[in-house]
Amino acid sequence: MKPATKVWVAKAEQDLEAAKCCMQKAGPPVYDAVCFHCQQCAEKYMKAVLTERGVHFPKTHDLKELVALISTVVQGWSAALTDLNLLAPAAVEYRYPGSDATLPEATEALEACERLRTSLLSLL
Repeated sequence: MKPATKVWVAKAEQDLEAAKCCMQKAGPPVYDAVCFHCQQCAEKYMKAVLTERGVHFPKTHDLKELVALISTVVQGWSAALTDLNLLAPAAVEYRYPGSDATLPEATEALEACERLRTSLLSLL
């Protein structure tokens, strides 16, 4: 694995760990943070795959755009649209007043993140 790829993977793992910690912490729930970190984990794993394959990518949080780029270099790979649709809004939506994630949304985000992580790790 390329050194730059390892950096993306390490950052992705930090986001996954943060999501799990937020999910398990005592006190008031922080489901917004769980969803945000799950989206970030998936995004960074996608960027790790692209980095490893030597594919330039724009500065974006758009998971579908990143999946499309991966698909150009990894024949037959795709991500579940339901997982992408679940995680995509968490990059921005829950970061500002007006939308609050719920326990079911946080749980689903963590599950989607884990599925994407497993799939993307298989490409590294």
